[in-house]
Amino acid sequence: SHAQTVTCTPSFVDALHRAARGATLPRVERIVTTGEPIQARHGRLARELAPGAVITNWVGSTETLAIASHDMPPGAPLPRGVVPV
Repeated sequence: SHAQTVTCTPSFVDALHRAARGATLPRVERIVTTGEPIQARHGRLARELAPGAVITNWVGSTETLAIASHDMPPGAPLPRGVVPV
């Protein structure tokens, strides 16, 4: 079995990218970031980690789950600066 979705903070995307040292996660289909603003650079790092994954910027609370989200499909241009929701 393998992970299909990674849910983490953008800071963890940074740490995971550093730890991967160029390795990829080809079976990951979605990377969901939450807990802090995601910058375009986090999107680039996530795409390097999982080139075929949809990147989702998710905003919400633990009580209500997702309130708003923004998907960035593979190959779609990344916004500059902070990713919208």
